[in-house]
Amino acid sequence: MLLTLDILLILHFIGLMLGAGGGIGSTLVMRHALSLPPEQGDIIRTAGPALSGMSIAGLILMLFSGFALWVIKYEFAFASMPAMFWVKMVFVTTLTIASVMI
Repeated sequence: MLLTLDILLILHFIGLMLGAGGGIGSTLVMRHALSLPPEQGDIIRTAGPALSGMSIAGLILMLFSGFALWVIKYEFAFASMPAMFWVKMVFVTTLTIASVMI
């Protein structure tokens, strides 16, 4: 079971990095595209959807691995969750809603 938790945690962090990397990368690419001539900027802007897809894939990986971690470690027990878990859930819910709206 310890190995399973470790693997899930690694997947969770990979999802976090995919989400953060895609979001930051998309922001930087689009900002750089503004300073280029229109024909070059249009070419660079095509990277935006790929980076957005990477962010969404990371978010989905985080949601599934986080749910699996919760099921294995806490066995569906809401009462035993620490306070920081609920703070994190507020941020996760906000991020998920924002991603769906975009």
